[in-house]
Amino acid sequence: ERGDAHWRRLADLLPEMRDGARAVWVAARDGFYGGMVTVRWRSDYAGFRRTPPAPEIVDLYVWTAWRRQGVGRA
Repeated sequence: ERGDAHWRRLADLLPEMRDGARAVWVAARDGFYGGMVTVRWRSDYAGFRRTPPAPEIVDLYVWTAWRRQGVGRA
């Protein structure tokens, strides 16, 4: 699994990333990518729009071969 759909999703988010509205972190080990998470700093959901605003994890992908190894765990 190469996660091509996830990389396309990431490419769609580039404008928000450039504007600073969203951040991305990529999990990698030994030169291989195993997943990614994106965070929107100001959410569109009412429950997150408070003072101070809470960031929202919007996308969390872990490639199949990397699952159950702690990649998505904080």
